[in-house]
Amino acid sequence: MEKNSIRKKSRSGAILSLVGFVMMMIVFVYLFYDLSVKNQELDVKNQELDVKNEELEESNQTLIQERDDCSFLAKKLQDSLAVGNIEADSPLVIENDSGAWQITQMSNTLEAYNSYAKLHGDKNEEINKAIEQLLNREGYVQIIETNGNQLFKPEKMSLEGEYLIAKTARAVRTGIIKKDSNPPRSGVLVAGQIVKIVERIPSDYSASVWGKIKYRN
Repeated sequence: MEKNSIRKKSRSGAILSLVGFVMMMIVFVYLFYDLSVKNQELDVKNQELDVKNEELEESNQTLIQERDDCSFLAKKLQDSLAVGNIEADSPLVIENDSGAWQITQMSNTLEAYNSYAKLHGDKNEEINKAIEQLLNREGYVQIIETNGNQLFKPEKMSLEGEYLIAKTARAVRTGIIKKDSNPPRSGVLVAGQIVKIVERIPSDYSASVWGKIKYRN
């Protein structure tokens, strides 16, 4: 009788030990999985940070180029106004155009064409051709993230088509990430840059929206 009691106690102790070991293994596996997930998330964040650093560097170079372009245009406009006219064979002049149109062409910016269209309401064909030449690059950018975050804000223009403003610096790619595998970057937008939407491409699986755009080099 006493031997049976000892055997039962030993068996109960073994079962408890086994249960304890199994529970310990479950906790260990859970902690290991949680650590792996956190490490993967950290790797993704580090990769995103590297991309943003590269984009900031490209944005800085673009801003320098934009500054030099603006200085050149301002000097050219100042010289033309100082002379009092523009040479007849200048490519910036269309025969019988007013001085306002000539100045708009010399400025050669979306803002200038938008101001002219808003004030005068004519030359739509000429404006469209000028903008087609001005926005001389094409590519793809993400407009809305998977969580619904808007990366661009609408810009109300008196021009034909849809225009958006980049809230932050954004990489322009040759295709859409995941849909076109991993398309390389083909350019960069600076914060505040205006782009023209050629096509919106919504995702079939999330709130993400990409856009095919035209923008200035």
